[in-house]
Order: sequence, then C-alpha cells, then structure tokens
Amino acid sequence: MVQGGMAERDVIVAAAATNAAILGIEQKVGTIEKGKLADLIAVPDDPLKDISRLRHVEFVMQEGRIARLDTFISCETINTGTAGVSGEWLAVEEICNRSQKSSLCRLLGTLRVFNPGGETTAVPSQIALFLSEDDVLDENDSFLTTEKVKALEAGEETIVRVNLKLPDGANTSGSFIIAVVDFYDDISERNEANNVAVSPVVLSSTDRPGSQIDNAITNIQIRSPRGLD
Repeated sequence: MVQGGMAERDVIVAAAATNAAILGIEQKVGTIEKGKLADLIAVPDDPLKDISRLRHVEFVMQEGRIARLDTFISCETINTGTAGVSGEWLAVEEICNRSQKSSLCRLLGTLRVFNPGGETTAVPSQIALFLSEDDVLDENDSFLTTEKVKALEAGEETIVRVNLKLPDGANTSGSFIIAVVDFYDDISERNEANNVAVSPVVLSSTDRPGSQIDNAITNIQIRSPRGLD
C-alpha cells in the first residue's frame, strides 16, 4: 500500500480504524481510547517511518492481557517470503438501466488475482478498491469496498468479480478503479511493488443482455469509512 502511494500513517489507519468501521465494531476496537478493548501490539522502531516494522511484532496485548509471543501466529511469517500476489483488470464498466423512473447504475468489474511467486501465500488476503479520477492512487481517491481472496498456491490464480450498486446520481464514467491487492499486508511477499492494479477508463453503457461482464457475485453499497476521507 505504501508503494502504491499511501502514507504510512494512512496505511495504519486503514488497517485499524477503517477496518473496524467497515466491520461495524468501531465502538470496541480500531483506536486507542478509554472504554475500548485493549488490543495492542508493539514493534521496534517507528512504523510511521518504515511500515515494514509492523512485521516484527515484539509484544501483543489482547483485551488487556499480555499474549505469549510463542503462541502468536503472525500472518507475515507463515511462508518464507518467496510468495507473491498481484492483480490485473480484465474488464470494467458502468451499466445503467435508465428505463425506470429512478435509474439504477452498477459498477461491474472482473479482476484476475494471481500468485507469481515460488510458494503458497498460505493465508487469505484482502483487496481494497478505490475510485480515482486518474491512474494514480492518492488520498483524494474514494474508497469503495474490499474483497476477500483465498490463499493461492504458487502459480495459481483466481477471478474476483465485483458488482457495486451506485448511489443515485453517481457517475463513474471516465474514472479509474484502482485495486490494491494484499491491502492489509497479510502475505510476506518477495516483491510488493506489484500490488496495485489500475483499470482501464470506466466506460458507461445501457444495461442490456450480453454485457461484457456478467455473473457478478456481490452487491455492495459504496461507503466512505473514516480514515480514508
């Protein structure tokens, strides 16, 4: 995510406060505040200067109790670091049915996610999708949603299909959809420079049979979690 253009502080906020908001548990976790669960980690050095320090957990507290480190499983240490995860957009478009009094528009996309590395990723990961006016990920882009990706064996790929219901009046035509694979850095990768996949320019068409994208499996309202605004 940092190599995709996000600041270290924004990455940490996305992984903690924003993720809690997405899951609807922000009253319990996500930030360090009085009355919330004391789920904490400690790492050497400053992750605001070097985000990779978050991979070197030295202390874990769960609900106010110190957890033994020898029983704490870090997703970053399950493989030896020669795995990878990358993405490639195969298709993306906006489809609107304007025959109704209240037009319905959807953003449809097909993303190929693959492991170009030499070993299994060992754990599932998350893809974060952003709506951008250009092909560069930055703080001005709008967060759309996240999608889960299964653990991938070496050389394996999977297809992620997206179907986002757009709010009334929303228009994505002419924009880009940027996917950040392994959004929460669950996988220890040999190369994290290929974690951002930018779609072609979104084109709009009338909702019709035979669209280039079909059989989408999700229908998610666009949200703007705190921390990415």
